[in-house]
Amino acid sequence: MKPTPLWERLTELSKLEPGWLDGHGAAPSTEVLELTSRLVSALPQDLAPILVCPTEAGGVQLEWKDQHGGHEIEILPDLHLFLLTVEPGGQEHVCKPGASLYYCPTVGEVESDCHGGFDVCCGKPELHVPIDRTAHELAQLRAEVAAARQYAAEMRDFASPHGVSVHYADALLEAMDHAKEQSR
Repeated sequence: MKPTPLWERLTELSKLEPGWLDGHGAAPSTEVLELTSRLVSALPQDLAPILVCPTEAGGVQLEWKDQHGGHEIEILPDLHLFLLTVEPGGQEHVCKPGASLYYCPTVGEVESDCHGGFDVCCGKPELHVPIDRTAHELAQLRAEVAAARQYAAEMRDFASPHGVSVHYADALLEAMDHAKEQSR
């Protein structure tokens, strides 16, 4: 999926129908899209390009890179926010076990009690939103599967002799479907 102007992309997401992902995938609710819009408005304007994509569960994921590494904010259907930062060397920042994480919408950062408290960024801890790591990891995996399914769909249109790309696209989807069935 290529980055598009943010507001145009949010408009596209508002038109998604249930089942948008190969018969699966909940459409983001108005509330999710409104929160996404508020988050996008709060982000620095020089964070381009920002990739905006729906999640299978009905959320929205924002992704971008800057001098600090790669960042993802996921807005879940229940309006919880999850943030992942991968530092430039490819290392995910991992807080001490049991550390509490909160997203600060004022400055767009995550704080943790392993970093000196919850008022370092803006002094308004009452605005901070709790982050649940397990749900974030699950959402991340769902986003990866959705991206792989999207790529497989796009592979079908690749120009390849003897339909090799179609064969590989079908094999990829079949392997993902098999793994999904095995996990039930």
